[in-house]
Amino acid sequence: MMTYFYHKPLIIMALISTALAVGAPQALATISCAGYLPSSYFAKVEAQPPFPAKLVLQPNGNHKLVQQNKVLAIDLENPEIFAKRVIIAQKSGKFGVINRAGKVIVPFAFDSLTTDLDIATSFVVSLQKNGQTYFGAIDRNGNWIYPSSQSTPKSAVKFPNHVIQKSTQALITHAHYDSRADRDYFLVKKRSKLGLIDDKGRAVVPLKYDSLQPLNICMGKPLLLTATAAQKTALISQNHKTIVPAAKHQGFEMLNQDISPMLLLKNRLDSKGRPISSQLIEESGKIRLTSTAPITKLLYHQLYQFTQNKKIGFINSRGNIVLKPQFDKIEDNGDGVWVLKNGKKMPLSDFIDLDRY
Repeated sequence: MMTYFYHKPLIIMALISTALAVGAPQALATISCAGYLPSSYFAKVEAQPPFPAKLVLQPNGNHKLVQQNKVLAIDLENPEIFAKRVIIAQKSGKFGVINRAGKVIVPFAFDSLTTDLDIATSFVVSLQKNGQTYFGAIDRNGNWIYPSSQSTPKSAVKFPNHVIQKSTQALITHAHYDSRADRDYFLVKKRSKLGLIDDKGRAVVPLKYDSLQPLNICMGKPLLLTATAAQKTALISQNHKTIVPAAKHQGFEMLNQDISPMLLLKNRLDSKGRPISSQLIEESGKIRLTSTAPITKLLYHQLYQFTQNKKIGFINSRGNIVLKPQFDKIEDNGDGVWVLKNGKKMPLSDFIDLDRY
């Protein structure tokens, strides 16, 4: 039997569910994210007022929940206050959830309950009952935001004032935290289509995409996504603004999200999805540089090669040209970086101080 777990947020460990992307049955399969949430995130979490009710130990070893001398619940087993927002506990061996107002928002009827790791503002909840899995999202006030109380899906379990959708696949996962807007975003999947909602349950990107891939997770900045529908891929913002219009055989990847404006690669792809040529673009879609071959990073240095007029040059991670196109070929291996110029093979260090990069 799965058990409830909680981990105090330190490093982002569960931002994107691979289960959502590929339709795997795991509830909260995750990928690691290199980097830290901004300090403002933790400041907001810690600044939240304490849970208004108190847990009082009963003679039988269980707890009761008391607020202003009023008993809200009794016989709670292994209660845990999650991120000062909800209490997750067991009763007669079954899991349930009580919000800050003392309201049972998940009845004590589930075999297990899991929250996404390290996300303590708004978060996803996965529940197991009789072999079925249910998914939903709770906001920072301890109220359901997805599915909403107005939702009436065909396959659903009705709880007081809300509905939790039933599925053997992950239907919703935490995608991003935007520190500038102090807002969480969630990827949602319904009938094989993907969209994005915010922490108020609003559909900010409609459920119409075959693939929706966040690009710049970890940094707390406004989110950029690749969005694919009808075999065409576009670059869009978290508010569904089109940055680069949809086209076939087009792909995007981050080059540097640590600077402003953030830099991306817009790649032209072959039939197997491999880059043929690249453009260096800003987060606004503005083109900074065009390469007739893929822009690729050196193995051990923060330099990127690009090609113009059949000559190879180099840019740094800020998108600035450090060597104009002048080389006919490059060899980059564990023994060093070599370039061919005017028929002569020379180390790249003859042209630039590689220790700077």
